Amino acid sequence: TLPEPLLSNELYSHWIDGLSLEHDHQLKLYKHLIECLPKVHRQTLRKVLGHLHAVQNKCDKNLMTISNRRSQADRLFAQVTLK
Repeated sequence: TLPEPLLSNELYSHWIDGLSLEHDHQLKLYKHLIECLPKVHRQTLRKVLGHLHAVQNKCDKNLMTISNRRSQADRLFAQVTLK
């Protein structure tokens, strides 16, 4: 496990609050929260999201359906991001 969650304990409540916002407001909040993260966290998040994007782009070859990707992403983010 990480000593500090990727999305930060300090920002936890803000990430959760964003779930109830309309899409445009949610994006604005999440962009702001990402900017608030330490540089190494932003870089790691970029790599994780880049990997998930690469998996999506090859779904016809790796057979990762959207529900499989969602399940894997949920598990991944539960382990490395929040409390």
